[in-house]
Amino acid sequence: MKVPDYPIPEEYKEIGRLQFNKSFVVRLEPMAETPAFLFTIVVPQKYSRVTSGEDLRPKVITYSDGVQGVRLWAEKVFNNLDKDTQDLVIKDRPFVESQI
Repeated sequence: MKVPDYPIPEEYKEIGRLQFNKSFVVRLEPMAETPAFLFTIVVPQKYSRVTSGEDLRPKVITYSDGVQGVRLWAEKVFNNLDKDTQDLVIKDRPFVESQI
């Protein structure tokens, strides 16, 4: 299922660029029945252990949590990468370009 493209606040994109690097993509999908949104971090294949399909790290975040909720989720996803992958993500920061 293709998720419609919704505008993503620049603050959310910036959190992804700072926590990871510019090759990581973030997606946002508002939820219809609740004051929240589905925030997904797409881990590029280079940093992923998923062998088929996209490596998606989704989390439902309430609007009241907003920027803080996005920041906490990004930190958790980064910390769940193994140490070698974290080091590679950091090392690549000055060299990768955004997919957006």
